[in-house]
Amino acid sequence: MILGFDPGKDKCGIAVMSRDKNVSYHQVVASESAISTIQSLCKQFPVQLLVMGDQTTSKSWKQKLTQSLSPFIKIVQIDERFSSLEARTRYWQMYRRRDFLA
Repeated sequence: MILGFDPGKDKCGIAVMSRDKNVSYHQVVASESAISTIQSLCKQFPVQLLVMGDQTTSKSWKQKLTQSLSPFIKIVQIDERFSSLEARTRYWQMYRRRDFLA
């Protein structure tokens, strides 16, 4: 399983996805709750890889995560400069508005 982490100053996005792209969990949480939420998800799911964005506050978040998680969970940072556009598309795929369907 892969845990996706979008770090932020006030809130963070977290998702757990299988390698065949089935999303098992997704949520936006307050930044103060992010580490405990991730630790809980790592107990609930067999997370082997944490993928996180490399922009807003990522350096300090990576340091916190490295200290808080099992050494068996690899942390990889990715370029997230255009991820908001990709996320918006994915959001509308997941939560298609019915009033647009006419």
